[in-house]
This record gives sequence, structure tokens and C-alpha cells, in this order.
Amino acid sequence: QGFLSRRLKGSIKRTKSQPKLDRNSSFRHILPGFRSVDNESSAQAALTQLCQGCSASPSAEASNESLQLMTSPHLAPDTRADAGPFRAGVGPAALPPCRAAAGSKCFSCRSAAERDKWMENLRRAVHPNKDNSRRVENMLKLWIIEAKDLPAKKKYLCELCLDDVLYARTTCKLKTDNVFWGEHFEFNNLPSLKNITVHLYKETDKKKKKDKTNFIGQVNIPVSSVTGRQFVEKWYPVVSPNPGKGKAPGPMIRIKSRYQSMSILPMEMYKEFAEYITNNYMVLCSVLEPSLSVKNKEEMASALVHILQSTGKAK
Repeated sequence: QGFLSRRLKGSIKRTKSQPKLDRNSSFRHILPGFRSVDNESSAQAALTQLCQGCSASPSAEASNESLQLMTSPHLAPDTRADAGPFRAGVGPAALPPCRAAAGSKCFSCRSAAERDKWMENLRRAVHPNKDNSRRVENMLKLWIIEAKDLPAKKKYLCELCLDDVLYARTTCKLKTDNVFWGEHFEFNNLPSLKNITVHLYKETDKKKKKDKTNFIGQVNIPVSSVTGRQFVEKWYPVVSPNPGKGKAPGPMIRIKSRYQSMSILPMEMYKEFAEYITNNYMVLCSVLEPSLSVKNKEEMASALVHILQSTGKAK
């Protein structure tokens, strides 16, 4: 058995980890023999609940803060509302604040998966024909892993900005040998970006009145330097607003990231390709395996699993 065959078979048995949201964007409604998945009916219900001020129960999870933006949906002919950036202090299961004539409301869900489903329903309410139109989707995956050469006995956090707009914030971590966060951020449906900026802060001591300056510096990453199929992981120097005159090395942050801009065709145009993959994936694996590198094999196996989940071949 080759690498791809083993990887594919093993992955099919472990596919429950894929979110339902990804499976709902499937080929089943265009391929004969597969049951259709209708996820549109909940979009209007979600918008109606938002308009009426219905809030889900607060999340009990504690993790990264996500501040992803949303465009302005039209809820009804006489009602207009839009969703803005998340406020500081919200968790991963929060929705952006909904602003309407009656005022602003903030909503939270029971889990991050439920939050993602609400966001997808809102996007589909704004663009109901998304799957039937050609579009470009921009995606960013980024890990803020750790920092070094920082003063000890202090707590530190990072803020992630995309083109000077705040999108996410790490938790606050205490400095031991290094400051370790290991936190993952993933953003989809982004506008076209040029710069990624990570701001580094130390937690201020409220008991010390003189301790007012908590901004340490920032890391600037051009999007063009992390665009491609492979992840870029490296130590980035933190640029301080007041650099020291000594020769001691300044703080650095280890970041792993990848930005992709993908052109996506209407779903109908993938019909023949999805049918071929579904019926001939084992043959395809045996033909491609000798000519692929290890990294490309991993990527190929992951893509095949996603396709087979969408067509119902893998559960």
C-alpha cells in the first residue's frame, strides 16, 4: 500500500473532526445519487432572530478572541442592520455586534462551531447565489507560537491586525524561559490584504502608577512573503518605538502563517471532476504517488478526504 492509499484510508476513518459547515458546502446537490443538503432555510431564521434581539446562551469556552468583519445584510425592506468588528473581551463563540435603527446588540453562541454556522448563514443570506457564481476567496492561517528575549516575571499578549484593522488577540501569558502562546487563528472571506501586523504588549501592573506604557513593539509581515501553498515559519524581530542603544538582542516572535487567494468556479463546473474523484480515487493515488514529494502527498491526501466527505463517500 502506498503513502496516499494508507493516508486516505486512515483519514476516512477519522473524518468526524471536519466541521459540519465544510460538509454542507458539498457537491451532493449537483451529483446524481447523492442526497441534497439544504442549509439555506436557517439563514432567514438567523436574521430574524438577530433583528428581534434573540441571543443565544453565552459561551463557556475560553480561547482566542476573533474579531472578523462582516458586510451589511439587508434584513427587510424597512429594516437595515450591519455587523461590525467584535469588541474586546469576547470569546470564540461571539458574533459581531449587530447595529440597527433600534440600537446595537451583541450575540454569543454555545460553541465556536455554532458561531461559524451562524456566520455562514448570514453570508449566504447576503449572497444567496454564492455557490453558483465565480468568486475569489482570501484565506489566512496564522499561529502566534512564542516570543523570546523579553523581561521575566511579566505577562505578555499579542494583537493581530490585518491592514491596520484589529482581527484577533491572544491570551495573556507569563514569561518563564520563553513566552509560549501556541495559538491558532484562521480567517476566511477576507478582503485583499497587503500587511499583517502583530503588536506585542506587556500586562500593566495596576499597583504601579508609573507603569503606564505597555506597548513593546510590533512585527510587520508583508502578505506577499507568506502567500503560497506552503506555510512560512520563522522568528521575526519586534520593532520597538524606542530601540535601545545597547548590543543586546531585541525580542523576537515565532510566527507560522500562510495566505492564499483562490479563484473558485461555480459549483456546477466541478461536477465531472467530483464524479471522477469519487469513482477513481484509488487509481489516482497509485498514479500520482511516485511523483509527489512528502509535503505534496499530505496536501493531496487532505484534499481528497475533503472531496470524498463532500460527495458522501467518506463519513
